[in-house]
Amino acid sequence: MILTFCENSTVLEVMRVIKILIRIITIVVPIILIISSMIMFTREMAGGKDDLVSDGLKNFATKLIAAVLIFLIPTFVNIIVGMTSGDFEFSKCLDVNNTRSIQTARTKGVESYIEIANNSLSFGDYQKALTEINKLSDEATRNKYLEKLKETKEQIDIKNQIINYVNEGTVESYNKAVSIINSIKNANARKELMDKINELKNILDKQVSGGGSSGNGGSSGGGNQNVDVGGSSTKLEMFFINSGNYDDAILIRTDSNVIMIDGGRYGCSKKVTPYLKNLGITKIDLMIGSHLHFNHIQAQADILNNFSVSNITYPDDIFTCASRNSCDTEDQKYILDAIKNKNMTPKVTKPGDIITIGDMKLYFMEPVSIDTSSKYRQNVNSSVFILKYKNNSFMFTGDIALGSSQINHIKSYASSMGISTNVDVLKYPHHGNTTISDNLLNTIKPKYVIVPNRGAGSKPTSDNISRLNNHGVKIYTQNDSSTGNIYLQSDGTNIKITSNY
Repeated sequence: MILTFCENSTVLEVMRVIKILIRIITIVVPIILIISSMIMFTREMAGGKDDLVSDGLKNFATKLIAAVLIFLIPTFVNIIVGMTSGDFEFSKCLDVNNTRSIQTARTKGVESYIEIANNSLSFGDYQKALTEINKLSDEATRNKYLEKLKETKEQIDIKNQIINYVNEGTVESYNKAVSIINSIKNANARKELMDKINELKNILDKQVSGGGSSGNGGSSGGGNQNVDVGGSSTKLEMFFINSGNYDDAILIRTDSNVIMIDGGRYGCSKKVTPYLKNLGITKIDLMIGSHLHFNHIQAQADILNNFSVSNITYPDDIFTCASRNSCDTEDQKYILDAIKNKNMTPKVTKPGDIITIGDMKLYFMEPVSIDTSSKYRQNVNSSVFILKYKNNSFMFTGDIALGSSQINHIKSYASSMGISTNVDVLKYPHHGNTTISDNLLNTIKPKYVIVPNRGAGSKPTSDNISRLNNHGVKIYTQNDSSTGNIYLQSDGTNIKITSNY
């Protein structure tokens, strides 16, 4: 769809301003000229001198002619524009630029942007279409196009998933790419992707004929699909990194695979990135944002720029959260640009999703729905998941308040996924700024609780500490650590935690 000049809402809005200015000039200026000349002529008549009256009459006539000419400005503009454009295109724009025509033009523009995004399956074009849709004043129309654009986003996600599979370069990833290629509706995009798949097949065929083999790679999860990244290990390590006062940065690694949870606000990257490099990290199989809050995900931009990240997951769509009011633009700062620059599409995890990274399995249980109205909606939308490594289980909670409804969700989804709610380690929610109930402790029965709260010595409160002690739970806080770093090691059965690592 190609819009004509006068179907462009921006042009019409400019023309509307021009039209208003022309109206003001053609009405106000002639009136001022006529009134001022009449006043001057009246004064000169009162003076009684013939020469002054004659001059006044000439001046009045001159201003009257000027007033008429100015009043006829629209006619002159149409004639001049018509001589230059031939089809009076600008004149038409001046004639049709009322509020309804601008809204109609904006709607046509939205349809054009959506069509472009459908043809290109480019995230940049998708963002342009989304921006135009959000300019629509009518809510029903806006929702209609948002729903239409949602289909485009799904197609873009499928395209990026295929590209990720191709980039992994394994037989398994090739088979996965082949299995979803027909999900792409656009014929040109499907042909382009098929060419990429065929290129991978030729490479794999050569490896087979040459006696080579392909290794295991990662793939994107979400939508009740498993994500399988190969690898086996003899131990698991967790590093709760001292990134800031209220900032989570948790690295989990085995002999073969690496998971990164959060990273802190952008300034935390000065601590987190060097820490990861000192650990010898070069590749991250899965980067998780526990929730879309600036003090958890901004520093992930620097992680993306310094390490090879295969997959990203969030509990909410980071591309559209600000427009839907489930996050703020400050939360998207830095990380959104980094994701776009890497041409990645994070997966949105939902309750019931299972992600497999080597010997680690992640079982997601929250959020059941996305909150867009609460004051601390980002925290409400935190992921809750259990990571299982052999015989050990670890629960991660973001900044959510685990009330009775969330506990019921944990029980329900754990049952449906066939796992126990009992965990060895609980990551204390919201840096210690929430209540740990007896109901929760009776449900998950943790042996250890780790609190990322460097600089927040008053949290958890004494009541919560007493409750944890009554349940026999050992508490480790970053604030009690001289380094602020907490290190955990598991062999799959036994867990050892060091608070001053």
